[in-house]
Amino acid sequence: MVRHYVKKRLPAAYTKETLLEAVQAVRSKRFTLYSAAKYYKIPKTTLCNRVHGKRGVKSSTGGRPTALPLEVEARLATNIKTMEKWGFGLSKPEIVSAIEQHVKKTGLKTPFKDSVPGDDFFVNFKRRNQLSQKKPQAVEVARKQCVDPFAIADYFELLKEVTQHLPPDRIYNMDETSFCLDPSRVLVVGEKGKAAHRVTAGPGRENYSVLMGANAAGDKLPPLIIFKAKNVWDSWLADKKIEYPGMSYAATPNGWMDTETFTNYFRSTFLKSIPKTRPVVLIYDGHSSHTSLELVEQALQENVVILKLPPHTSHLLQPMDLSVFKPLKQKYDDAIVKWQRKNYGIKLNKSTFAGIISDVWTQCNQEIIKHGFRKAGIYPFCADVIPQDKYDPWALKRFQLSRLSNAAVPSAEESWDLFEAGPSNLDYQAPKESVMSDQKNAPFDENSFELILLEHVKQNRSTQNVKKRKVCPGAEVITSEEAIQRMRNSVKQEKIRPLPKVLDTGQHDIVDNTKPTRAKKPKKATPKLIKRKLDNLPHPSDEETKPTKPKKKRLI
Repeated sequence: MVRHYVKKRLPAAYTKETLLEAVQAVRSKRFTLYSAAKYYKIPKTTLCNRVHGKRGVKSSTGGRPTALPLEVEARLATNIKTMEKWGFGLSKPEIVSAIEQHVKKTGLKTPFKDSVPGDDFFVNFKRRNQLSQKKPQAVEVARKQCVDPFAIADYFELLKEVTQHLPPDRIYNMDETSFCLDPSRVLVVGEKGKAAHRVTAGPGRENYSVLMGANAAGDKLPPLIIFKAKNVWDSWLADKKIEYPGMSYAATPNGWMDTETFTNYFRSTFLKSIPKTRPVVLIYDGHSSHTSLELVEQALQENVVILKLPPHTSHLLQPMDLSVFKPLKQKYDDAIVKWQRKNYGIKLNKSTFAGIISDVWTQCNQEIIKHGFRKAGIYPFCADVIPQDKYDPWALKRFQLSRLSNAAVPSAEESWDLFEAGPSNLDYQAPKESVMSDQKNAPFDENSFELILLEHVKQNRSTQNVKKRKVCPGAEVITSEEAIQRMRNSVKQEKIRPLPKVLDTGQHDIVDNTKPTRAKKPKKATPKLIKRKLDNLPHPSDEETKPTKPKKKRLI
């Protein structure tokens, strides 16, 4: 069969609805057969056959009938779209296997070989039902569960409270990102059918972390570059002519952000870059390096309100992630490729890297930053910026029910438990888009597509219940008195822990973290051992000539 067959006949100049209307007009004697054919522009023979019932509609597809009935195809396509929405997208082999099982169980007569549909059927099935094969975006289960409309609603209530009546130049956001020294985003043009190569100086695994921030008015903060080292050397700094004003540098053992580095940047760079008019709101994610007690107390003294985002929601609520980092990294990649062409086989040094970061950050358009704050619903304020398909389906259903009535609804943990329980719960709690919702009162057929497809997502969940303890809410103002008191209590608890053993040597305190060693068993005094010891004894004459070495004292 020709996969891309093109019909040689032109399509009919009339539609199915027009033909039915013409037949009804002739039968009601409003038109004669000849006048109706001329008025509706339908061939007289075709209209005559339909009026007298000599010929009916053979197929609604405009050609030969499909291998599966259209209603069966529509039901299968609806279920595939529903499972994709819930994060259980099926691959081509799984869909083909489901069709095979359905055909064998129901005994449908199809042209399939051994009841297995071929590639041509699958291609046309996708085209008829508006389906396509795509690479799914990997979303960790924590992100899927944490995009809870209740937590998002609480966050926007806090956001509205702390940013109300504040101008955009006093609302800031900060976030870290990594830049690869050998990027591969830039596409090149070459001969078709042959691979393209680009010579790099390294394997392309080395990255540098950079902290960037801006406010809702588009004003940028000086960036912070973090190197993996013990110290920062002057040769690593960017040239003063191209360096971004106020750019900071830091060195950590692993090249990542830590509490001390973030606190120092907040004190020495952020507070000097923000307006003197207060209060100022700072929004960022709840990474452990961002929530130290010293930082919060400093922010409280400077009248800076810190709003922490709900966990695992930065891809939806953080302006820097939403619109700034992607175009910024594209410009960075272009600059790196140009530099590598002029410096063949040379590794990018830290000073050049800092200069490129300064250049691309200077060129970053303020409108892109403003768009990020607008897309996150921060400024102008909008609590409905997140599409409904981004939420967890069960949580969204609970949220909608709670808005309609004040009746008690299950918690987020209970709703997720129902979802993980498997097909037995999905039978009566399916979403509206599913065809299963149209048959709530009718039991499922054992050979239906629903049960066949649900077998692919049947959960194997253990029955052990683990006790959970709430540590802190999702979104919160960590400069509030309650949050500060909780941090102080946690610091006190850490101080109460028993300290390691300390040996007093008279000069310095040495921490003894070594494990106690097991005492060695004394060896038996054999004749050979005694002779070896006697041979090692110094001669009296040697003691006068050889200088005595001071004995070493072991402390630990």
